[in-house]
Amino acid sequence: MSIDTVVFDIGGVLVTGASIGSMLNGAGIQYGENERRYWLQVKVGEITEDEFFRALLKDESLVETAKNDLRKYIQSAAKGPAYELACKVQERGMHRGIISNHVAPWAYGSLKAVGVDKVFEGFPILISDEVGLAKPDRRIYELALERLKKPAENCVFIDDKQRNVDSAREVGMKAVLCKDKETVYKELRALGLEV
Repeated sequence: MSIDTVVFDIGGVLVTGASIGSMLNGAGIQYGENERRYWLQVKVGEITEDEFFRALLKDESLVETAKNDLRKYIQSAAKGPAYELACKVQERGMHRGIISNHVAPWAYGSLKAVGVDKVFEGFPILISDEVGLAKPDRRIYELALERLKKPAENCVFIDDKQRNVDSAREVGMKAVLCKDKETVYKELRALGLEV
């Protein structure tokens, strides 16, 4: 079967500057091991965005300021290495989707900031905090396939982390590690997909 569906990650793929570390740093919060623990909880919806900031800041009066700073930082996101590819996939009328470990308002904000949100209108967008699953858990890929209504072998997943690429392959999807734009196109051609 040929590939007719492309599934993208957000941070480091469609958008740059959307990693949790860079976003928190942009909001004036250092990202370390303690913050990572709370990130692991908020990204799957175990705690809310407000609870996340309260845990990090320990000062209730700073929560709204930090959230606003983060939203401003998100607005400065830049187009990622697969941005152009997503637009080409749309132009060709191919199926597409998103699987991202993110907090929904931040994810949608970064997609909108670079103007790629409209490319995915009407297609499945799985944000980890909304679905309660995160990559590399194979269940998030299985859920994406279910929502796409596509067999795994018809789909290619593009991510900037090897462990997530490996997990996608384990469920039968093709997968490409996004290092840069040229590498993504080269890998897709090797899979028989000319875009």
